[in-house]
Amino acid sequence: MMVLLVPARRVTVLVTLLAGTNNTIMIDGSHEISSIHVSPPQGTFYPSTVFTTSGIASRYNCTPGLCAPVGSKIMNLAQNGSASLTIPRTSNTISGSRYVEITYINNDVATATSWGYGTNTRNITVAVNGATPVRLEAPLSGRSSELFSLMKGWGDSATLGVLVSGFGNGTGEDTIVVGNANGEAGYQPYGADFVGLRIS
Repeated sequence: MMVLLVPARRVTVLVTLLAGTNNTIMIDGSHEISSIHVSPPQGTFYPSTVFTTSGIASRYNCTPGLCAPVGSKIMNLAQNGSASLTIPRTSNTISGSRYVEITYINNDVATATSWGYGTNTRNITVAVNGATPVRLEAPLSGRSSELFSLMKGWGDSATLGVLVSGFGNGTGEDTIVVGNANGEAGYQPYGADFVGLRIS
């Protein structure tokens, strides 16, 4: 949503942009514009609790107040463990690429391997309607002390955003799969824990 402010007048204009990096807005008018405010779309948040697990993926109820904003997470995302959700499309559903924010948890501090190939990151993948999965390298989200936190940092969530293609390629619905596709080829076969995602 874009809000245009001109002397003694406020104009609000809804501008639909395509997900991506190539949008151009041209403003032409006889009045001087004092400011422009752009509000990103809120999108729709889908908690991990509405996803269906498969394989070794499992749901874990967190200590109250942690794994925000859901209170639980899906663990053991791997080549043979994932979480999926099918959402119906409407006349307002945007096809093609959409911006997806993934809320995840990772506290995999690589102390044992840090002098060799150690990494604190875990991967997490998102695929829509069978398209090639988009892989995110999720950094540490843990902010709590491993000694004193009730979940030892494994309840502290963070968010990453990415552009995901494949929306609108199904028949009236979109199927989203969160996992760690081909994760067995890396140093850490288990993906970051999954709390939820927002689609804009």
